[in-house]
Amino acid sequence: MVSSRASPGEAAGPLAGGAALAALVSVLRVLTIVGFVAPGLLWHLAPPALAGAAVFGSVAALLLWRRTTEDGVRQQPHGNPFELKPLLVFALAFVVVAFVAAWLTQRVGGSGLLVSSAVFGAVDVDVATLTAARLAGVSVTANQASDAILLALAVNAVTRVIFGSAAGSTAYALRLAGAAASALAVAVVVFFLLG
Repeated sequence: MVSSRASPGEAAGPLAGGAALAALVSVLRVLTIVGFVAPGLLWHLAPPALAGAAVFGSVAALLLWRRTTEDGVRQQPHGNPFELKPLLVFALAFVVVAFVAAWLTQRVGGSGLLVSSAVFGAVDVDVATLTAARLAGVSVTANQASDAILLALAVNAVTRVIFGSAAGSTAYALRLAGAAASALAVAVVVFFLLG
């Protein structure tokens, strides 16, 4: 969720910049998933998502550019990218989300997908994206699926701020909240302008 942990005494700017960069990558990853699974959704989805991503990228560049080499930021150890456990967790999460989303969509239509995307977007935006993209044109409209993906991205951004606030310093949380609020505001404006 949050890519770095900011503890009191650590440089909040570079860590918040790293978290903003992680949010940018998350948005781009979602657009890539949609491009492979349901490319027709990109017309509705890409403009607001890319607008938010541009803000995250700008904030990341600003915060990381201001970093000095004397800031004392700890390096986080990297995990093994070939570990089986994260893959199994993703697969299990996908099965659960797909089942719940399909069940809710059958019961209440497109609003069920919105609810499941909001709930599961807080935990894993990729799973919520893949589920919504697969349901597009099958049990929900393309616009409903795109809106569900955008909602998952928005909830995920807010969740990053909540976890960041709980895990780090006030300065880190404020920078991360500013980045997320700015990205969400720009994305919402673009969504309604192109709506």
